[in-house]
Amino acid sequence: LVISGACTDAGPTPPPTSAPTVATTYVTQSVTYGSLEVGSYSGVVKATYEKGYGVAIGACTSPCDSYQEGVSIDSTASNRRAATITYSIALTGLSESQVSTFMGGCDGACSTSTLAAATEQVAADTGTSGSVGTVSVTSI
Repeated sequence: LVISGACTDAGPTPPPTSAPTVATTYVTQSVTYGSLEVGSYSGVVKATYEKGYGVAIGACTSPCDSYQEGVSIDSTASNRRAATITYSIALTGLSESQVSTFMGGCDGACSTSTLAAATEQVAADTGTSGSVGTVSVTSI
């Protein structure tokens, strides 16, 4: 019998290490719409407004089938004098420079008219224009 190589006892297997914690940063922004009925803010209307916001802030391109990796957007609507949507952007596992891109939400080159146009473009690209109608952003 010929045995080649060495056989050594490596000792006990170390316990698995836990996955590193991934930081999540949240950004919220309220936007007032003159053309939205809060009661209709669900389903395809809600999805279209969230995707339009995603296009306007650079998190996706229309029709916004998915957001940039590490970015998610959710929103809630409330009724004050006009409909106000509060967008919440969750930024998970992004670098500092990537997070800084989204920290202002819709600001700078993103204006009331560009946000309205982005939302209407998503509606046109996804066939939801009939449900969404004309989008009028009155303040950001």
